[in-house]
Amino acid sequence: MGETLRTAFPTPAKVSAVDYYARTLAERSRRLDVGSLNGVCARHRAATLTNFVCSCDVQTQAVQMLKAYDRAALPQHIFEGGGLFLSGPPGTGKDHLAVAMLKRAYSLRFDCQWLDCQSFYSEVAGLWRGDVNVDDWLRKLNRPDVLCLSDPIVRGMTESQRATLARVVNDRWLVRRSTWVTCNARDLKWAEDQFSDRTLSRLLDGAVRIYCDWEDYRKQATPAPVAGQEGT
Repeated sequence: MGETLRTAFPTPAKVSAVDYYARTLAERSRRLDVGSLNGVCARHRAATLTNFVCSCDVQTQAVQMLKAYDRAALPQHIFEGGGLFLSGPPGTGKDHLAVAMLKRAYSLRFDCQWLDCQSFYSEVAGLWRGDVNVDDWLRKLNRPDVLCLSDPIVRGMTESQRATLARVVNDRWLVRRSTWVTCNARDLKWAEDQFSDRTLSRLLDGAVRIYCDWEDYRKQATPAPVAGQEGT
């Protein structure tokens, strides 16, 4: 299977947990905001790092890597605009892990937005038809402290879709807003090749990269029913 956890979190500066947590609270208080968590679908709403089922060592390693970002290190990562780039085959729990981290950020009073990219590109189509005000839409996506894009690479992407994705990523990068991505990909290089060099550079700037190279849980064998209980 080879090496799968290609890049760990950037090493955080040596500052106390109290300093960074205080900074988080002060930032939220200035905005009179207690944080928000928007857009997470029902399927992933209960996701945590604790209930992510690990059946191999690399899964355990990935979860432990994410757990290492506690109440001190995660705020630092977000304040610095650090990203999260989870790629791998479908069914490996990338969205579960991303939502679990979003919920951690939300518990620290950050504004978090989950955006399924089928919905994202539907809105992009509305932009190009003139149904949606471009400036208002971009401001909406630039507002959250953390924006997580679920699978932004789609089959047959148009140039307008690529350009709009690049604009969103660039606008957030310029003001140090964290943009996290989950990406269905057969290998890490393929995933990275789907983005323009400029967009990829901004997504990976200070980001965590984990390639989830383990079995699709949807394809795992389902135990046969016990005799006499087939209809239960």
